[in-house]
Amino acid sequence: MVKSGLLCVLLLCAESLAAQRFSVVITELMADPVPSVGLPAEEYIELTNVSGRLIDLSRWRLTNGRTTGQFPDSVFLYPDSILILCANRAYPYFQPYGRVIILDRFPVISNSGDTLVLQDANLETVHAVAWHPSLLPEGKNDGGWSLEMVNKNLPCSFRQNWKASENTSGGTPGKPNSLDTATAVVTVSLLVHAHCPDPYRVVLEFDDAIDPNAAGNISLYESDLAPVIVSAKAIPPLFHQVELQLADSLKKGNIHWLSAAKVPACDLHPSGATRRVKVGLPAERPEGLVINELMNNPPAGGADYVELFNAGSAAVNLQQLSFGNRNSRGEIASVKQLATTPRYLFPGDYIALTTDPGWLQHQYHTIDPFALLQSGSLPSWPDQRGHVLLLNQDNQVMDELPYDESWHFELVRNQEGVALERTDPAKNTSERTNWHSAAMHAGYGTPGYKNSQSLEGSGKPAAVWLEAPYFSPDGDGQNESCNIQYRFPVPGYVCSIRIYDRTGQPVRNLVSNGLCGTAGQFAWDGRNDGGKLLPASIYILVTETFHLSGKTKRYRIPVTLARPFR
Repeated sequence: MVKSGLLCVLLLCAESLAAQRFSVVITELMADPVPSVGLPAEEYIELTNVSGRLIDLSRWRLTNGRTTGQFPDSVFLYPDSILILCANRAYPYFQPYGRVIILDRFPVISNSGDTLVLQDANLETVHAVAWHPSLLPEGKNDGGWSLEMVNKNLPCSFRQNWKASENTSGGTPGKPNSLDTATAVVTVSLLVHAHCPDPYRVVLEFDDAIDPNAAGNISLYESDLAPVIVSAKAIPPLFHQVELQLADSLKKGNIHWLSAAKVPACDLHPSGATRRVKVGLPAERPEGLVINELMNNPPAGGADYVELFNAGSAAVNLQQLSFGNRNSRGEIASVKQLATTPRYLFPGDYIALTTDPGWLQHQYHTIDPFALLQSGSLPSWPDQRGHVLLLNQDNQVMDELPYDESWHFELVRNQEGVALERTDPAKNTSERTNWHSAAMHAGYGTPGYKNSQSLEGSGKPAAVWLEAPYFSPDGDGQNESCNIQYRFPVPGYVCSIRIYDRTGQPVRNLVSNGLCGTAGQFAWDGRNDGGKLLPASIYILVTETFHLSGKTKRYRIPVTLARPFR
């Protein structure tokens, strides 16, 4: 009788906790199990009871928005216990790892990204996780590695609280996570972009979850919006979006700015950074976009990218557009949508689309990581020659680049990782003379910002000069390097920079036949060719420039390498 009463109490406790958010959390998931590192080559999702109470999972659901799997009846999860979810065929493979149950329809996780939502029997969201391959680092993003929650005390964060497993098997199904520590994870949610479902609403998107209660305070948003904000609410299930309701409608053609630096992250930590985004209604028919840069020959382990520039007068919704190529018959083929959710590109702005933004940030000097947009896949663009097509919502060609590897600067011997840049957005995309290899000073690519070979503002006489006549590489953060600035009227200039001491002895070969842009700079850190920091003195920088047209010039500029007084 006592045992029966105790069981009833446990069941009542379990039922009363059914709808509490974060009582049970997704603590690990394997989205891409092939090739296996050591675990079964099957997807799995791990749940952990963090409530401290018994939880009844009967008729709970797990969904990715396409497939919803329901838990069987009489499934109880004890405090701190772990449960593995998998497909029917994978059940025997995961039994040795811990307690496993099969959902009637297991939601397969898309390799390109997915949102998983755990719901209780009343369809209330208990936990939601956004999986994306960019969360896995290079070397672990080709399959076989799980994504683990770092700190179970911060389940609201779907990006900064997740990392690749460090277990040599590739994951820890049924066991405490390899990254499960008491170390605090401080989240910072930055505003990424905004879109308008209609003229009376603006939706803000952050890069991680924000506090849904604070998000409703309209005083936390700063903007020059003429129609004032009358209400704000965070959007479930991830709470990384906020919908603003306006008192009046936005006007076509008007572009506003908005910031949300005061909106705290889901752990109530302030963002600590102000980032403005543009707000405005997009054009009904996208126009004005041009293909501005192409890197289709990456080194091993790299990824292609295509940069777009909005040379028009209105914002364009990239969700309406696609990329494509041409098959052997010249027909449009391999059409891939640019974005699966609304994403606007405003006049004068750049955006680079790639399958691996993380690699681009590692390979190139990226200025704004949010100007890199991850695509699930891109068409095939061969190294030698091909066609890059930008298509509108009717599959009509908006712009087309019929590129050829011979368009690269002829002195660039290794074209791997070297982007082709457009020199003038106003000129024809198909003109060979409108394209040039990206400059050395830019790392041979400028994804997401102005091209190194842009003719905008060019035409001035060639010049080489120093940013300052002295520098002091002493670690105080001021004048740490000698910055050698240059400017050329057209692309195609090559330079060599050698540094001599006051006796005329060479100490540093800084640049040897480096491809220049129309404007840029090279930096000297005060070290010789052996990496040793040189003594304080006056040094002579000799810069020799030449162009294939035959123009050559030499610049001799003194610079003082100073040391602080002790």
